[in-house]
Amino acid sequence: MNPSKIKLSQLRALVAIADCGNFSEAALKLDVTQSTISHAITILEEDLGITLVQRGRHGARLTPVGDRITAHAHDISRWT
Repeated sequence: MNPSKIKLSQLRALVAIADCGNFSEAALKLDVTQSTISHAITILEEDLGITLVQRGRHGARLTPVGDRITAHAHDISRWT
């Protein structure tokens, strides 16, 4: 686990997924490609060594730890 590598863009992607419920809508909200969102979350999960988002046919749902991190990310994003 290496939380020092977390980027603000990754937290914004996580928050957007939480708000939108899927990667495509999150990408539209942040004006980036879907693959940018997917890559950001994959790298974040790898760096932290945990699964933050459950991906499925009908969208994306945060895991319990994803919910907790997203709550902190909301706080962080208010200050940036």
